[in-house]
Amino acid sequence: MYVSMEIRADPDMKITLDVSEEKRESVTQKLEELLVKQQERAVSRPSLLGFIMYKVGLARKTPEDEEETQDRGWPFPSLYKSGRRFSWDRERYSTYDTRWLAGYMAYLYYRLHTRLSALARTLWQLSRYIVTGAP
Repeated sequence: MYVSMEIRADPDMKITLDVSEEKRESVTQKLEELLVKQQERAVSRPSLLGFIMYKVGLARKTPEDEEETQDRGWPFPSLYKSGRRFSWDRERYSTYDTRWLAGYMAYLYYRLHTRLSALARTLWQLSRYIVTGAP
């Protein structure tokens, strides 16, 4: 503590440690944004009425819901879901019958879709970094 007080009292170090007004304003603005986000989260607490309105269709969907319905398995979402289930359901992949072959084809579609989606996300992120620079 003694050293920090000595550094602050030194006139040469005072210029180095002094914070500019723009930096101070940007920090204040960031804190205000965080407070607004915190207040929004406090308002959006779980409620039974909100759940009922969501299920009836009166409340708007969350971004996660929209993303899941848009991205998961397009253009064949039912085939994607079947392949995803085949990947973990031991009952489906341990019995070798005609359903197994259909399940395996769905599983191949599921794997191909997840790999291509990951590749597309990686390429998008790479191109974004090239254009805008690393964060």
